[in-house]
Amino acid sequence: MTHTQISEKLNKGIYVSREDGETRMQFQIDGILEWSKNPKSGDKRKHLQVKKDTLNSSVCEIAIAKALGGHVNQQDFDYKNPHTYAWDVSVGGYQEDIYLEVKWMSLESDWYSFNEKLITNVEERKQYYDYLVVATPIPNLTGWDVFPRFVINPKDFTRYVKSSKYDNYKPYYYNHHNADCIVMNEEKVLQFK
Repeated sequence: MTHTQISEKLNKGIYVSREDGETRMQFQIDGILEWSKNPKSGDKRKHLQVKKDTLNSSVCEIAIAKALGGHVNQQDFDYKNPHTYAWDVSVGGYQEDIYLEVKWMSLESDWYSFNEKLITNVEERKQYYDYLVVATPIPNLTGWDVFPRFVINPKDFTRYVKSSKYDNYKPYYYNHHNADCIVMNEEKVLQFK
């Protein structure tokens, strides 16, 4: 499956129920908190912070898997084996599976912005997945409508990373005006702003 085929299936809103989103979030929280017990993790976040950091990405992972007919990564985290944690969604293919890393982006953002840790993670893990998908979850009465925003080639991600002049917390952004990035759902997202 090419990134064009993926984007065709993702160029729409995808509904995720509250139950599905919270179930995925709890799986992620349990794994993160278990890993944080290991001195090598360096993760000092408390449960409430992990929950805050995890909900949006968990909802986006469920949506992408649902839209593509794939499944979310449910492996137990093993820091010695990056294939257990370096991707979020797998989609069965004719000859081999396609692996996706999924990130969330706020509704208010026009650019995908991030800190240096994300750049490092993409560089260190890009051999474990085929595409980076960025999506925006929008809450509704019973769950979320998720709108995928970008399908990105992780191999050349850093080539399009730029310094941001506006946000000290997220000092970098991805310039999505390039041939290797597919932009989706722009007008649909604008309706919610």
